[in-house]
This record gives sequence, C-alpha cells and structure tokens, in this order.
Amino acid sequence: MDSKTFDKFVSQQQESEAESRSRNWDKERDEWLAHLDRLYAKVEAFLDKYLSSGQIRLDYRVIDLNEEGVGSYPARQMILRIGRQEVDIVPIGTFFIGSKGRVDVIGPAGKVEILLVDSKRELLRPQVLVTVGVGRKSPGIQSEMQMYFSHVPHSAGDPRDRETVKAILAARLEETDRRSVFFVLARLEAAFRVDYESRCRKKLKDDLSRALRLVWKSRAENVHLDDDIFEAWREHSSASRQLIGELRGAFNFRHWLAHGRYWVPETR
Repeated sequence: MDSKTFDKFVSQQQESEAESRSRNWDKERDEWLAHLDRLYAKVEAFLDKYLSSGQIRLDYRVIDLNEEGVGSYPARQMILRIGRQEVDIVPIGTFFIGSKGRVDVIGPAGKVEILLVDSKRELLRPQVLVTVGVGRKSPGIQSEMQMYFSHVPHSAGDPRDRETVKAILAARLEETDRRSVFFVLARLEAAFRVDYESRCRKKLKDDLSRALRLVWKSRAENVHLDDDIFEAWREHSSASRQLIGELRGAFNFRHWLAHGRYWVPETR
C-alpha cells in the first residue's frame, strides 16, 4: 500500500468515526424495531383464520443482533409452523440503503430477502426480490458445472489431465461469478438512476432530493453515477459513508469488467 492510498484510508476512517458520533443510533434502532413489529402484525392479521383454527402455529424467539454504531440489541424472530414445515422470519439489521431494515424469510424451499420501506417517504425502493439458497431440486450453476466437468474424458493415469480439467472448471466458475456481479450491478445502477430522476421530477423536499435537483440543473439525464449520485447520497442521506464507499469500489470493479480488464482494478 503506497502513502497516498494509506492517506485516503486514514481520511475515510476519520470521516466514518465523525459520522458515527453525530448519528442518533438509539433512534435508528427503535425505528427499525417499530417497522419490524408492524411487519409481524401484518403477518399475524393475514394468517388470523389459520392461527385461530390451529392450522398454523406461531411463536417468537428473541435473538441478539449486533451492528456497527448501534451495538448489540435484542430483536424478535417470528417462527411459523405449518404441519411439519417451519418458516422463520429473521431480522437481519437496519443499515440497508433506501429502507428501515432487512428481514429474511427462510423456509424449506429457500430464502427471500425483504427490505422494509416506509410507504410515506420517497426513497430508493428495491426493484426485485432476490431468492437465494434454493432447495435440492435446483442444484445451481456451480453444481451443474461440477457435474459437467466430472464427465469430461481424460487420461486416467495422467494427473496433468485431471489438473487441467480442474483449472478449466475453476476459471469457468470465476467467470460466471463475474458475469453475475456485472448484471446485479447494472440493475443496481438502474435503480439509483430511476430514483434520481423520480426525486428531481417530483421536486421532493428532503436534503438528498434537493442536492440531486442541483445536479439535474446542470446535467439532467447526463448525470455521473459516482461523482454526482453517489456523492449526493454520501453527503445528504442516512446511508453510511462506509457503505457508499463500498458501492463505489464495487462499481470500479464493474468498470474493469466492462472495459477490457487491462489494468489492475482499484479496491477501496
């Protein structure tokens, strides 16, 4: 690490510490837990007839969450039992862009991530619900590639052939991961740009929207994602500067993927 990079690292840590001291962590924690309680109330109301008849059983378990700034605190996890199946609604934390927090719904078929958004506020909203951790019937790209390459013919007595096949498999899996990252980041960029235009056209009055409208006056649709949109989020939103910095690093990697990969990508 050269001195310039280290200076930047020290500066970012000082900014993060100053931001941490200025935020009301207790208020943010309490708002997140209130949103969580409202979610649980809606689930109970929706399932009321099944709960009353005993077809579905509902329990709560207190778990410990630990987040930077907030520290350790208790939160309720909802547990639904439907026959022999169990579905858990698990609180993950509060620091996710454009939301009050995230819960994961985990069941036999897999996992769904849900962001809790205040309907009274115009915020960046999730465009899709991403399901991960699929069940056994869907082995996934990695398993299918491994299965395919396990049938690639090679000389049984030549270990070099086996190592070559392993190297090709590893390279294919790495390239698949990079393509997945590319498409996810493209979707994320679209969400930020749609949010930018929505805030500007609706002339919202919050600090972030005002800052973005100033950008709109000079750039309109030709806005820069990093220098303009991310910078506005960094300075005028409740999102942590560390998170915005990590997003910038991810998009530097996306640029490297898209433009020939002929340099060493910078990481933040």
